[in-house]
Amino acid sequence: MVHGSSVTTEQDEHPMVLGLTASPMFGGNPTAAFRKLEANLDCVIHSPRANRDELLTHVHCPIFRHVC
Repeated sequence: MVHGSSVTTEQDEHPMVLGLTASPMFGGNPTAAFRKLEANLDCVIHSPRANRDELLTHVHCPIFRHVC
């Protein structure tokens, strides 16, 4: 959509997607961190459910450890 115009384009009909490759949260409460992120970005977080096991075979899962 052109700023200040009511004309829409085909591009306006596509969803806007933000893919994060790193975790934006700290602490131990992922639900609260996700809600805060959704509020800050005025968005909704979605995660795939179908074929999740197959997806995980292609995704590197990080190992968290404390470094002194």
